Amino acid sequence: MGSPEGHPLAIVKGLHAQGHHRLELEFSRYVVGPPGVPKPRCTFVVPISEVVCQGWLEDQEDGLALDEELALNSRVRLGQRVSHIPMVDFLGLPNPLEVSQTMESCAAGAWVVYNSGSSFHGYWVTLLEQEAWPQFLGGLLLRNLPAARQIVDDRWVGHSLIQGYSALRWTKKTDRYKSMPQAVDWTEVSLVPRPRQARPLA
Repeated sequence: MGSPEGHPLAIVKGLHAQGHHRLELEFSRYVVGPPGVPKPRCTFVVPISEVVCQGWLEDQEDGLALDEELALNSRVRLGQRVSHIPMVDFLGLPNPLEVSQTMESCAAGAWVVYNSGSSFHGYWVTLLEQEAWPQFLGGLLLRNLPAARQIVDDRWVGHSLIQGYSALRWTKKTDRYKSMPQAVDWTEVSLVPRPRQARPLA
């Protein structure tokens, strides 16, 4: 496993630190198949208080089959209330300015970007109401300008809408992927983003 300090687990710890102590997070295990082929997923729910405990992620990774990976789903619950962690899958490795502009324009709140080895994954350390989530995904699609290179993976957005949640990989169990997601050191790319202050929902 990669460095815990640079892993997206920090996003969950950030939500926990904001006071979201009773959230239930949703994860999925999925079988890695050929590109473009639907991946069977098994979703499960875990209290955030368990996820932030030391060793939880390592235990989950150890329990994966050789052809499986673990992803965090955007959908979270507080009792009967459903919200989403805003997240985005960039197409390939866009330049830092494109990433920063997308993160600044599509949702309020502090944000972090991770290099997955083949693309960038972005997370906001805040929550969106269920009703606002489709509009957020629409905003991501609008970052892909006509006659220009795509920035956001529109197929990922499509799968999110069909599934009812987004998902981003947290592990590297199989040979399909180059690495685990690791936080981008923005000082190395001469761009230091200015995250907005997160506004917790509860």
